[in-house]
Amino acid sequence: MVSVRSCALGHKQQVITTHGAVDAIDHVLGAYLTRSDAVAFEDPCFLAGIGVIRVNGYRIAPVDIAESLAAALRHGARAAVVTSRALNPTGASVSAERASELRAVLAEHSHVLVIEDDHFSGVANTNTAPDVSRNPPR
Repeated sequence: MVSVRSCALGHKQQVITTHGAVDAIDHVLGAYLTRSDAVAFEDPCFLAGIGVIRVNGYRIAPVDIAESLAAALRHGARAAVVTSRALNPTGASVSAERASELRAVLAEHSHVLVIEDDHFSGVANTNTAPDVSRNPPR
């Protein structure tokens, strides 16, 4: 089970419980996007994630999160899905330095929905993952 917290400007915080990360991504994208919207999605990625994008009629904007996120956002991606640690299938994780760089890119695109998938948090050997969200920990 995954808890999804959404706190849009002017809205109260809401919590929904989902059956895993893919279900959570499906619900959040469905609440904020419409068919044919582009979603920046890590390439390679967890294959079930691609299914969510395709079945809902969104366009996939495949990105190497380390290199091409800014370009995808400039070309109109309305959402970005970022896995902060243990990206499937590569096992890659975002470093604290890279998280800071991603926050800077995302700050230039405040209209973009950001979904940070930290599915590995329950078994990770560290207490925190680099926060890619627009509001870094204080």
